[in-house]
Amino acid sequence: MQIALFVLILAALSSCGEPKKASDVLATVGEEQITIEDFDSFATSIPDGMKAGDSPLESNRSLLQSLIDKTVLLTEAQSLDLENDPAFVAQEAKEVKSKIFGLYQQREIINKISISDEELEEHQRATHRDRALRFSGIMVETKEEAEEIIAKLNAGEDFQELAAKHSVHRETAERGGDSGGYKLRDQTIPTIAESVFPLAVGEITEPIPVPHEQKVHFVVFKIFDELPVSLDASYQRVKEEVFARKRGERITELLEFINNKYKPEILEENMGLLAKLSDAGNDDPLVLPGDEGQTPLVNFVGGEITLDEFLHDAKEAHVNPRDFAKPAEVTTILNRIFIPAHLFMSEAYEMGIDKDPTIAEHLAQRKPGALLTMLRKRQVDKYVDVTEDEARAFYDANPKKFIPPATTTAAEILVASDTLAQRVKRLLQEGQDPQTLYDQYSLREEAAHHSGRLDINAYNQAFFPEIAEIVQNLEIGQIGGPVKTGAGYSVFKILERKQEKAPYNRESKRRSMAYVKVDKARRNYVDYVRSLREKHSVSINEENLTRMSAEPKS
Repeated sequence: MQIALFVLILAALSSCGEPKKASDVLATVGEEQITIEDFDSFATSIPDGMKAGDSPLESNRSLLQSLIDKTVLLTEAQSLDLENDPAFVAQEAKEVKSKIFGLYQQREIINKISISDEELEEHQRATHRDRALRFSGIMVETKEEAEEIIAKLNAGEDFQELAAKHSVHRETAERGGDSGGYKLRDQTIPTIAESVFPLAVGEITEPIPVPHEQKVHFVVFKIFDELPVSLDASYQRVKEEVFARKRGERITELLEFINNKYKPEILEENMGLLAKLSDAGNDDPLVLPGDEGQTPLVNFVGGEITLDEFLHDAKEAHVNPRDFAKPAEVTTILNRIFIPAHLFMSEAYEMGIDKDPTIAEHLAQRKPGALLTMLRKRQVDKYVDVTEDEARAFYDANPKKFIPPATTTAAEILVASDTLAQRVKRLLQEGQDPQTLYDQYSLREEAAHHSGRLDINAYNQAFFPEIAEIVQNLEIGQIGGPVKTGAGYSVFKILERKQEKAPYNRESKRRSMAYVKVDKARRNYVDYVRSLREKHSVSINEENLTRMSAEPKS
């Protein structure tokens, strides 16, 4: 199939249509002509902020040069028959699979979720977003001091006088503990909000641990007043939370359905073969020798997932090969990600979603860009070499590029019920050792070798979807949860957060080489495009370009 069927700028390759008028031609690339219509179509695809030039003529000239570059590149891609290259065909197949999966989710999950105004209002009330509170606090250093404050309040002593006398948070102490104004739930620190907002006016909280000046203090809050709040004040947040809950419920329904229909079975006896690849680096191919890759890892009604398929998906998902030597980790990855994905795809094909016409339209739209990417990789990037000295010099000169995303370490206890989770949370707040609680209660066996500790960062947060964002937003020493997850109820305490420059090791060397290679490739790419302009004989019709630039736009 000709590129011309997919790219407006090469529409001239089609044998149909009227001959182009000389007055419409802005440039020629070999035998191809770029018309004003082609130019206008291209220009509308470029954001205004990327259009440079001190005058309409110069702006149009710059855009035309970009269009010429794109045309010569696509012409070269066609001459090399890249669209029939096995790697390009495989990439298109991946794109088709992704589109099918997206359409399945849209049809079977998103389109089947409806949310009424009554449900939004119910959730607003349930999450206490229907009121703004004015509350005051008394901060002391220990829980025992906080309990003494509560006893005095229960005995009738004045809150404001106690705050002025005992609170170590001097800014609010001078105002009798007043936190200042009315606050919405979403304007309040989560650990405070969950204790304060369920209370009625006049009630006081239990001691709440709050970080202050790099140390955990305890605060007793009292509700002094409230104002009603309309749904409009938190509409988007409420809608997102209700949608997320219903989406989770719908996914749970689908998982139950596909598990009952396909009855997947993990073949644990075949996991041992994966351990051979546990020392693989990020750039190493994940391939088992001989026919071992065809060994089934999962059987299900109507099909199987082989080790090769698992390794391909693991590479795509950036799974750490070290986990291959841990059967519990592999089982978790299979159950949470790969098995559902395979079974959902089986359902999608059975429903005929792969025949949806929007898939072909999507491929046609992305094909030119994909061809340009492959052309660059084949003709430019593969010829760029980087020495070890260049990589080390880049590492030394650019320290900020080697500071990874912050990693938050949390001690987590995963239990079966909300009631038990609430109890575990109280024990954590009272200062009990998280490891002891993990050993006594937690269901997360795969974290046993880390004493229940989870290291969560931007690279692995997909494995902890329900708690990752909460964990990363809490302060050190704070306690979060309970949060309902697919495996139970999670309670966690933030232990530490690290973000420091990575040492110069195998990984940072690889990244440094990648940075240098990108910079070299960018410069080489400019030279490559220049050579193609000479190869395909580019010329610009200055008269037509000037005339077009002078004409007022309708």
